[in-house]
Amino acid sequence: MMLDSAGVEVPIMARDIRIDRYAVFRAAWDQEFGINLQLALLDFSEGCGENHPGQHFATLDAAARTAFVGSLSKGALATWSIGRRNSNPVDDQKLLFGVLHKFVIGGMFGDPCYGGNYRGLGWFYSNFTPIP
Repeated sequence: MMLDSAGVEVPIMARDIRIDRYAVFRAAWDQEFGINLQLALLDFSEGCGENHPGQHFATLDAAARTAFVGSLSKGALATWSIGRRNSNPVDDQKLLFGVLHKFVIGGMFGDPCYGGNYRGLGWFYSNFTPIP
Protein backbone atom coordinates (compact mmCIF):
# COMPACT_ATOMS: atom_id res chain seq x y z
CA MET A 1 0.00 0.00 0.00
CA MET A 2 1.08 3.55 -0.72
CA LEU A 3 0.02 6.73 1.03
CA ASP A 4 -1.58 9.41 -1.10
CA SER A 5 -1.14 13.16 -0.52
CA ALA A 6 -3.84 13.08 2.17
CA GLY A 7 -2.15 10.21 4.02
CA VAL A 8 -4.75 7.62 2.94
CA GLU A 9 -3.48 4.15 2.03
CA VAL A 10 -4.00 3.21 -1.62
CA PRO A 11 -2.92 0.00 -3.35
CA ILE A 12 0.18 -0.01 -5.55
CA MET A 13 -0.85 -0.36 -9.18
CA ALA A 14 1.16 -1.88 -12.03
CA ARG A 15 1.28 1.57 -13.64
CA ASP A 16 2.99 3.01 -10.52
CA ILE A 17 5.75 0.40 -10.68
CA ARG A 18 6.00 0.73 -14.51
CA ILE A 19 5.64 -2.98 -15.24
CA ASP A 20 4.91 -2.00 -18.84
CA ARG A 21 8.50 -0.78 -19.25
CA TYR A 22 9.75 -4.09 -17.87
CA ALA A 23 7.72 -5.94 -20.54
CA VAL A 24 9.21 -3.86 -23.35
CA PHE A 25 12.77 -4.16 -22.05
CA ARG A 26 12.56 -7.91 -21.40
CA ALA A 27 10.87 -8.66 -24.73
CA ALA A 28 13.64 -6.76 -26.56
CA TRP A 29 16.36 -9.16 -25.39
CA ASP A 30 14.23 -12.30 -24.91
CA GLN A 31 11.94 -12.69 -27.92
CA GLU A 32 10.41 -15.94 -26.69
CA PHE A 33 9.36 -14.19 -23.48
CA GLY A 34 7.82 -11.36 -25.52
CA ILE A 35 5.85 -13.75 -27.72
CA ASN A 36 4.62 -15.80 -24.76
CA LEU A 37 3.63 -12.66 -22.86
CA GLN A 38 1.71 -11.28 -25.84
CA LEU A 39 -0.15 -14.57 -26.27
CA ALA A 40 -0.88 -14.76 -22.53
CA LEU A 41 -2.23 -11.20 -22.47
CA LEU A 42 -4.42 -11.90 -25.51
CA ASP A 43 -5.73 -15.06 -23.84
CA PHE A 44 -6.37 -13.13 -20.63
CA SER A 45 -8.27 -10.42 -22.49
CA GLU A 46 -10.34 -12.88 -24.52
CA GLY A 47 -11.03 -15.00 -21.43
CA CYS A 48 -12.34 -11.93 -19.68
CA GLY A 49 -14.53 -11.16 -22.68
CA GLU A 50 -15.94 -14.71 -22.64
CA ASN A 51 -16.79 -14.53 -18.96
CA HIS A 52 -17.97 -10.91 -18.99
CA PRO A 53 -19.51 -10.43 -22.48
CA GLY A 54 -19.00 -7.01 -24.00
CA GLN A 55 -16.56 -5.87 -21.31
CA HIS A 56 -12.82 -5.48 -21.11
CA PHE A 57 -10.93 -6.28 -17.90
CA ALA A 58 -10.16 -2.57 -17.34
CA THR A 59 -13.88 -1.69 -17.44
CA LEU A 60 -14.87 -4.21 -14.75
CA ASP A 61 -15.41 -2.96 -11.22
CA ALA A 62 -12.87 -3.93 -8.56
CA ALA A 63 -14.94 -6.85 -7.22
CA ALA A 64 -15.42 -8.36 -10.69
CA ARG A 65 -11.70 -7.98 -11.50
CA THR A 66 -10.75 -9.65 -8.23
CA ALA A 67 -13.24 -12.47 -8.82
CA PHE A 68 -12.03 -13.01 -12.40
CA VAL A 69 -8.34 -13.20 -11.43
CA GLY A 70 -9.15 -15.40 -8.42
CA SER A 71 -11.13 -17.82 -10.58
CA LEU A 72 -8.37 -17.83 -13.20
CA SER A 73 -5.74 -18.67 -10.58
CA LYS A 74 -7.82 -21.66 -9.43
CA GLY A 75 -8.71 -22.78 -12.94
CA ALA A 76 -12.37 -22.24 -12.12
CA LEU A 77 -13.61 -19.92 -14.86
CA ALA A 78 -16.94 -21.14 -16.18
CA THR A 79 -16.18 -20.38 -19.83
CA TRP A 80 -12.77 -21.07 -21.32
CA SER A 81 -12.08 -21.78 -24.98
CA ILE A 82 -8.96 -19.64 -25.18
CA GLY A 83 -5.34 -20.45 -25.91
CA ARG A 84 -5.13 -22.19 -29.22
CA ARG A 85 -2.97 -19.71 -31.15
CA ASN A 86 0.25 -21.67 -31.68
CA SER A 87 1.81 -25.11 -31.32
CA ASN A 88 2.45 -24.56 -27.60
CA PRO A 89 -0.77 -22.88 -26.41
CA VAL A 90 -1.43 -21.59 -22.94
CA ASP A 91 -4.82 -23.28 -22.67
CA ASP A 92 -4.81 -24.13 -19.00
CA GLN A 93 -6.17 -21.35 -16.81
CA LYS A 94 -3.71 -22.02 -13.99
CA LEU A 95 -0.79 -22.02 -16.42
CA LEU A 96 -1.95 -18.71 -17.90
CA PHE A 97 -2.22 -17.24 -14.41
CA GLY A 98 1.29 -18.52 -13.63
CA VAL A 99 2.76 -16.87 -16.74
CA LEU A 100 1.15 -13.51 -15.91
CA HIS A 101 1.99 -13.77 -12.20
CA LYS A 102 5.66 -14.47 -12.94
CA PHE A 103 5.75 -11.49 -15.29
CA VAL A 104 4.19 -9.12 -12.72
CA ILE A 105 6.53 -10.30 -9.96
CA GLY A 106 9.55 -9.75 -12.24
CA GLY A 107 8.38 -6.25 -13.10
CA MET A 108 7.53 -5.33 -9.53
CA PHE A 109 10.55 -6.65 -7.67
CA GLY A 110 13.29 -6.85 -10.30
CA ASP A 111 16.21 -4.49 -10.55
CA PRO A 112 14.96 -1.07 -11.74
CA CYS A 113 17.65 -1.02 -14.43
CA TYR A 114 15.48 -3.54 -16.32
CA GLY A 115 12.58 -1.11 -16.66
CA GLY A 116 10.17 -2.16 -13.92
CA ASN A 117 10.19 -1.49 -10.17
CA TYR A 118 10.20 2.25 -10.89
CA ARG A 119 12.44 4.09 -8.42
CA GLY A 120 12.61 0.90 -6.34
CA LEU A 121 8.98 1.29 -5.19
CA GLY A 122 8.44 -2.47 -5.17
CA TRP A 123 11.42 -2.89 -2.90
CA PHE A 124 10.40 0.01 -0.68
CA TYR A 125 6.86 -1.26 -0.08
CA SER A 126 8.03 -4.82 0.53
CA ASN A 127 10.64 -3.61 3.05
CA PHE A 128 13.48 -5.04 0.97
CA THR A 129 16.79 -3.20 1.03
CA PRO A 130 19.12 -4.16 -1.82
CA ILE A 131 22.81 -4.34 -1.07
CA PRO A 132 24.56 -1.52 -2.95
